Amino acid sequence: MFFAGTNGGIFLSNDNSETWIRKNKGLINTDIRAIAANSGNVLFAGTYGNKIFRSTDNGESWTAVNTGLTKYFILSLLIIPDNTIFAGTNGGIFRSKDNGDSWTQINTSLNEKQVYSFSINSEGTIFAGSDGGGVIRSTDGGDTWTEINNGLTNLKIRCLAVNSSGVLFAGTWGGGVFHSADNGDSWEQANTNITNKIVISLTVNSNDTVFAGTDGYGIYRSADNGDSWVQINTGLFNKNVLHLSFIPTKGLFAGTDGAGIFKSTNNGDSWAPVNNGLTNTIVYSLDINSSDELFAVTYGAGIFRSQDNGDSWTQINTGLTNPFLYSILINSNDDLFAGTLGNGIFRSTNNGNSWTEINTGVTNTFFYAFAHNSNGVLFAGAYGGIFRSTDNGDSWTEINNGLTNTVIYSLVVNSSDVLFAGTGGGGVFRSIDNGNSWTQINTGLTANDIRSLAVNASGEIFAGTAGKGVFRSTDNGDSWTEINNGLTIKNVYSLIFNSDGVLFAGTSRGSFRSTNNGDSWEEINNNTACIYSLAINSKGVLFAGTRGFGVLKSAESTTGIEKSKNNLCNSFTLEQNYPNPFNPETTIRYQLLDNANVNILIFNLQGMEIKKLLAGYKNAGYHSIKWNGKDNNGMSVPSGQYFCRMEVKSKDGNYVLTRKMVLIH
Repeated sequence: MFFAGTNGGIFLSNDNSETWIRKNKGLINTDIRAIAANSGNVLFAGTYGNKIFRSTDNGESWTAVNTGLTKYFILSLLIIPDNTIFAGTNGGIFRSKDNGDSWTQINTSLNEKQVYSFSINSEGTIFAGSDGGGVIRSTDGGDTWTEINNGLTNLKIRCLAVNSSGVLFAGTWGGGVFHSADNGDSWEQANTNITNKIVISLTVNSNDTVFAGTDGYGIYRSADNGDSWVQINTGLFNKNVLHLSFIPTKGLFAGTDGAGIFKSTNNGDSWAPVNNGLTNTIVYSLDINSSDELFAVTYGAGIFRSQDNGDSWTQINTGLTNPFLYSILINSNDDLFAGTLGNGIFRSTNNGNSWTEINTGVTNTFFYAFAHNSNGVLFAGAYGGIFRSTDNGDSWTEINNGLTNTVIYSLVVNSSDVLFAGTGGGGVFRSIDNGNSWTQINTGLTANDIRSLAVNASGEIFAGTAGKGVFRSTDNGDSWTEINNGLTIKNVYSLIFNSDGVLFAGTSRGSFRSTNNGDSWEEINNNTACIYSLAINSKGVLFAGTRGFGVLKSAESTTGIEKSKNNLCNSFTLEQNYPNPFNPETTIRYQLLDNANVNILIFNLQGMEIKKLLAGYKNAGYHSIKWNGKDNNGMSVPSGQYFCRMEVKSKDGNYVLTRKMVLIH
C-alpha cells in the first residue's frame, strides 16, 4: 500500500500508484505535512494546524492522538525500529513511546525552532534538521542531542538523507546541499552544477545515488556522494519538488507543489505523472465559455478544460511556460486570458489548445484578476497595479494613477462601464474614466483586504473581504454596509450571482447563499473545503474551485455543492435545524457520505415517535427536509422540546444522529 499526504487529505493506492483513493474519515484537518507507518502498519499523519492523527485500519479511519502535544503544526515525522515516534513541530521535537497515546517534548537546542526533517542511519543514530538551528544528533534514541553544525554555512535545514555507507546529506533553504562523511561532525558544501540552492527534498536509492528536489528547478541526481549533480527533469512539468521517495522494486517518486505525484522507473531519466484519482488540486479560478465549456486554472498543474460539465478534465498546457496560475478570463469572443504567478499573461484564441505569452508593456508578472468592459477593453490586476489593453492583449498600459495600494486581488465592471478594484490592504477603488484615474471609496468599509467583487443586475456592488465578511454598496461605491447575517465564515474569496439574482459566496470553509441580496445568508453545504472561485453555466449549475479538493459542482444553482462524479461529503451529518427555536416551520439539513437508506423521525420528550419525515433511499450528497410542527395525523403538536433522529443504513455501516429542537407557538 502507498499513502500520500496532500493539502486535500490522505490518499491510498493499492496498485503501485496507478490509482488513488481519498481516505479522510475522522480527519478534521486535511492539510497533511507528514505521514509515517510503524512496523505494525499503524499510520500517523501530521497536520498543519491540528496536530497528529492515527489510523489502525490502513487509513480507513483516523483518530486524533495529541495528549501532551502542545504544538499544533507538524512538519515531520520519524518512526525508529522500536516504534518510538518523533514529531518535528513549529516549536521543537516531541516523542511518543506508546504508539502516539502520549507525547513529551524533548529538551534540545531546537525547542523554539521549526523542525522540518529527520533521518536515521544504520546504526540507529538520529538526525534532526531545523529552520535556523541547523542539525542535531542523538545516539541514545532521542534522550540526549548534540548540535553538529561545523562547516554548515546555512542553518536553514529543509531535508536530510543518509546512504548505506553513512554519508549524511542536508538540503538547505538557500545554501544548496551539504554532505558529511563523519556522522555530522563536519560538513562540506556539495553543489557542483546545482543552479538553485533552495533544496527542499532528498532521497537515496539502493545504489546510493542521491536525488535532490528544489524549489522551481526540479530534480538533481548525484552518483558520487554529492560531488557533482545532473539535472533530470524530462517529463516533470512542475519543478517545485516538495518530497522525494525511493521504494525498492517500485521506483522513484516525486511529490510536487500542485501537480501531484510523478514516478520514474529509470533512475530519474524520465518522469510521468501518476495522479489517477489524486484530486487534491488547488483551483484558484474558473470561467465558462459560450459553449458551456469549463476552464480551471490551478496552482502547479496548469490549465484544465471540461467539455462534459466537469465529469472529466483535459490538461491544456501547450505553450504555457508556468504551471502556477491564479486567474482566468474568457471574453465575448471566447478568447482566453490566463494570469500566472511569475510569468505574466498568456492568451489562447483556439479554446485553450495552445497558449501564447502576451506581456508587451507588462512590468509585473504576478496577475490575480481580470475584467473587461462592454467595448472589449481588458483590465488585468497584478501584484503591482492594474494594466489595460485595447487590442485584445497584444499590448498593455499601466494605469495606476490614484491607486495608493497596488496589490489588486479583484476587478469588476458594472453595466455603465464603471470599473472597481479590490486591493490587498487599501480597500476598494473606482474609476469612471476607463482606468485613467482612480478614487478610493471606503466609507463604511471596515475591511481593507478585498478578495472578491460582484455586481448585481441593479448595479449594487458587493465586496468579499479577508476576515470581515461581505459589504454592499447601493450608491456606486460611495458608501458601504456590512451584510453578514448568517455568514459564519468571514473570509470570502469569491462572489457570484446566478440569473435569478441569488448570490453565492465561496469562503475559507464552505459556501453560502443569499436569496435576498445579502440581507441574510445560509450555508448551502456542510463541507469545509476552502473555495477560491465560483462559476455558473447557462443551466444554472454552480461550480467551485477549491483548495485541495479540485472542482466541485451542484446539481443546480439552488442546491448544495457536491463533487463532480464523486460526492465530496466528509461524513454522514445531521445539521442543527434552522431556525431554532421555530414557529411554525423549520428546515433540517443533512449530508450523506454514500447512497443510503434514511429515516428521519421526530420524537417528543417521552421518547414517542410523533412524526416520520422521511423513510427511503437517498443518493449521496447534501439534502434538506422541512417540518411544519405537525404529527403523523396532521395535528399541530404543542410547544416544547423535540428530537430529530436520523437513521442511516449504508454500505459502510449503520449510523444514528440526533438533534434537539424547540417549537414555540
